Amino acid sequence: MADQGLEMTGENLAQLGAHIPDDLLDLFEQVQRRLRPLVSRPPVGQLPMPSLGRPLDVAKLTACSELRDLTASGPVSVKDLADSLGLDHSTVSRLLGELEEDGLVERGSDPEDRRRRTITLTPLGVAVGAESRQLARVFARVMFADWEASDIRTLLDLMDRLLENTHSLMPLLKDIAIQQVKSNPE
Repeated sequence: MADQGLEMTGENLAQLGAHIPDDLLDLFEQVQRRLRPLVSRPPVGQLPMPSLGRPLDVAKLTACSELRDLTASGPVSVKDLADSLGLDHSTVSRLLGELEEDGLVERGSDPEDRRRRTITLTPLGVAVGAESRQLARVFARVMFADWEASDIRTLLDLMDRLLENTHSLMPLLKDIAIQQVKSNPE
């Protein structure tokens, strides 16, 4: 949005996206509806983890993989992980409790701020995080097997742009919706 130089004022909120044909917006909504179940309820709830000797929930795999990336730059708190995953603090706390029972994470205190609780992967958690990354790559290779690398790059660039717009405009959505309804009563 920034490179377009749009100023978010009450006047121009109603004009956002006015150039986009309704049929494209309808198609976007259809694709979004088809994607939602895949994201909220993956078709495969658990995946095999050789290091554990048993399958593990996709949510736990995602948390281990994310923790692996986050802990590379220092201590990680529950809040850090929740923010990174885009989940509520309470949801991540419950998930961490399960990961702790599975022997994949340990909780501790930040040596620089004893009030701050930190999370670290155990050696088993590190192994699961690495296996999770491998599984993600296998999944991507299968999904994109008949795609050109340039098409994958374009898709990822566009998805990144969509996410940036979503994050920057979501706080304004209520105002945008009100302006749209006022300017286009049906």
